[in-house]
Amino acid sequence: ECLSNGECPLGTAITNINVDSGYWRVGPYSSKILECTSNPGACIGGNITSSYCQDKSHGPYCAACDTGYWGSFVGEKCQSCDTKRGIGAYVDQIWVAVGVVFCVIMRVVVLQMMRKYYPTIAAAYEDRIGAFITWYQEIKAKLKIMVVFEQIGSTFPESLRFIDYPPLYTEFCESMSGVFSLQFAVSTVPFECLRYSKYEHYYDMLFAKTAGPIGVVVL
Repeated sequence: ECLSNGECPLGTAITNINVDSGYWRVGPYSSKILECTSNPGACIGGNITSSYCQDKSHGPYCAACDTGYWGSFVGEKCQSCDTKRGIGAYVDQIWVAVGVVFCVIMRVVVLQMMRKYYPTIAAAYEDRIGAFITWYQEIKAKLKIMVVFEQIGSTFPESLRFIDYPPLYTEFCESMSGVFSLQFAVSTVPFECLRYSKYEHYYDMLFAKTAGPIGVVVL
């Protein structure tokens, strides 16, 4: 009997079962074919000779890129680090950082001008800010609980794969996982291209994805 999510033409043995696209297999003797929930495009399937992964990617669920390549959040294909060298490759990130700094500076300048020339308006504005801070302090604990719950719940389809989840729930968890783990922000910077060792990069990514959401809640 052929394994689920695989194809077995005449003469197929367990070692050369054709894995469906979007799925991955641990090895030629594995009795399970696993779904690539986080990056289905990287798992092209096939048999063991094709490693089940698209070009320039490898590892469990085809989630790792070869040396000299990095994986972005937007595209599931591993991109060459050669395209991410020089300041010109970080134009979008630079403009976002400049925009944030500009907004902070303008807020400080405008508030100072209002205090000097329009003290009544400035006082009303500061009262509104104070009311917002009070409201935020009241819901901070509830917000923290919600974020932690979403972080844990969104990982169920990927960590507990023996459960058959509804497709809608799987899609929802996949999108929420990218948001609450800040993957969309971390994956815009090619950390793989900044170090020579992927093992060094692993700890940077682990710290960013675990400490990032905590920092957001604290703020």
